[in-house]
Amino acid sequence: AAALPPFAPIALMADGEGESVEFKETARFNVHTGQVDRTIEAVVVKSVAGFLNTRCGTLFIGIDDKGTAFGLERDLATLSTRPNVDGFEQWLRQILVSAMGAAVVTSIGVGFPVIDDRQMCMIRVPPAHRPIHVPDGGGPAVNVRPGNPPPRVAPAPVRPLAGAALLPRV
Repeated sequence: AAALPPFAPIALMADGEGESVEFKETARFNVHTGQVDRTIEAVVVKSVAGFLNTRCGTLFIGIDDKGTAFGLERDLATLSTRPNVDGFEQWLRQILVSAMGAAVVTSIGVGFPVIDDRQMCMIRVPPAHRPIHVPDGGGPAVNVRPGNPPPRVAPAPVRPLAGAALLPRV
């Protein structure tokens, strides 16, 4: 697992979800159907992209919206080859790399704190240096996080600045 900045998970969780903290009960296991659900995986990707496209943030997996700790056991049980935190981190990084690229994902910290005797996943997301587009049913989108939940915004066309002066000449 990547090294995390020295932030206490309990302190980050204390105020609940907000602009820079989000909780997800699971990352791939649908608690209603009892099966792996790609839609839930996509929500995790979009949440990370939302933090990348704003100031930064922390995503906790294994905690519901009310702050109740459930742990990663249900998600770990869906991993066929390595049903442990190493396998979970490998799966998580793979879906993030597939959606955003390896260069972006290397800056994301992943750790596995134990809260209320349950293993969680804590994803520390710094702000990106450029807009991060993630695949969506309606085409690529830039997810931003002004509050909860992150809205989907269509990416604006980007024109190259080649040859353009960035500052007026005096």
